[in-house]
Amino acid sequence: MLLTRNRRTFHRNTFTRAKMLNEQEHRQYVRLIERITAAVHSNDRVAMRSLHIETFREICRLARQQFAIYNLNFPPRVEQELVTFFSREWPMT
Repeated sequence: MLLTRNRRTFHRNTFTRAKMLNEQEHRQYVRLIERITAAVHSNDRVAMRSLHIETFREICRLARQQFAIYNLNFPPRVEQELVTFFSREWPMT
């Protein structure tokens, strides 16, 4: 989320990035962390996989936007191949 308005985000300390989010982004971030924490605490592997895939899809969506800025095409099969991989290989037991 930060990368869309600050190209130097990756050079920032990982622990300070959350403080740089605007209010809406911070709410989205907190909701995601709460969902991840609940899935891990309940050992819900289906929920963990779903959250991982959801997060990856969002990363791909944002990456497509960034690629478009530079008139580049985000590799179209990346998202589906990784989702298929996670769906097939995620440890369920």
